[in-house]
Formats: sequence, C-alpha cells, structure tokens
Amino acid sequence: MSRLRNLLVVAGVAMAATAVLPAAPAAADTTSRYAHAYFSGDTSLNIDVVDAEGATTIDVSWHDSECVFVGDVYACEMTHRDAVGVPVTDFSFSLVTTTVAAQVPYEEKREYCEYVDAEEVGCTWLPATTGTTALELTWTTWGDPWQEVRTDEEGRVHQKTAMNASVTGSAFGSTYGPQGSYGQLADVRTTDPAR
Repeated sequence: MSRLRNLLVVAGVAMAATAVLPAAPAAADTTSRYAHAYFSGDTSLNIDVVDAEGATTIDVSWHDSECVFVGDVYACEMTHRDAVGVPVTDFSFSLVTTTVAAQVPYEEKREYCEYVDAEEVGCTWLPATTGTTALELTWTTWGDPWQEVRTDEEGRVHQKTAMNASVTGSAFGSTYGPQGSYGQLADVRTTDPAR
C-alpha cells in the first residue's frame, strides 16, 4: 500500500510540474518595407530605400554620359555619383503612395574614354569629388498587388506583398518621371519559427 501511495505522490508531482511549465513563446513578427525606383535615359537614376530593423536608409546611383566625335576619335565623358546606406528620416510608406525626402551626400567619379572604330583606345579616371543633393520622390502604385512566400534556411517565413508603381521626383538639380520610370513597393512580413 505504501508503495502505491509513493507512486501516486510521484505521479502527482510530475503532473503538477507539467502544469506549471511555461508555454513556448509565440513566434515574433517583423515588418520590412522597400521602395525601388529606376529612371532610364542618357542620365539614369537608380534608388533603393530600405526600412528595416528600426532604421531607414537609401542607396542612390546616378550616371550621365556625353559623347562627341573629335576627328576619327569618339570621346566620351562619363559621370558616376553614388551614395550607399544614407540615413533617412522623412519616409512615408504605403502600398498606395510612398514618399521619401533626404539630403544625400555622394561621391562623384568621372571617366574619360576614347574609341576608334568602336575599339577602346584608352580610359582615364579623374580624381573623385564629393557633393550633396536634395532628393524627393513619390511612388504611385498601379495594377494589382502580388504575393510571394518563402522559408529561409533558419525556418523563418517571409511573406512579401508588392506592387508596381510610377515614380516622379527630383535629384541632382533635375526632375524625373513619370515617363521612363519603373518603380516597385514591397512590404515583407517575417515570422520566426516557434521555439
């Protein structure tokens, strides 16, 4: 009888311990937002805004080229202005309309190349300089949204909702769009695996 009593006591303790075990924490969700813009033409502008992990940054890439014939030589001067990871404080995002405004410091590089009969004769890079441009852009979406879902190697599930957009704005002293523009907005919700 005492043995049965001991077994019941042990079983009761085990059940009580099981009852007070904390439940597994719920999976955590995070949301990241992305805005991409590209303007084509002799002067091209490529922009990516990322709002993730409590910070918003912008990457900007601007390219311009001017080419002329000097006798039999085709001479081109190409200008590249680039900025990476610039912090942004004025960013308003939705999958209908999105805006960004920023003062963007950039590095400028100039390349001078000569060609004869479509063959490159030589190129020279001029010393890099720096500058700052005021940038303002507005995305206006069109069409229907689409979704993509993927699971990464660590088991996190990424659900992306995206829309195409036309883009207008200004940077480097010029205005852009909507003609010749391509834009995309995306909202990505990431769910960690339950532990």
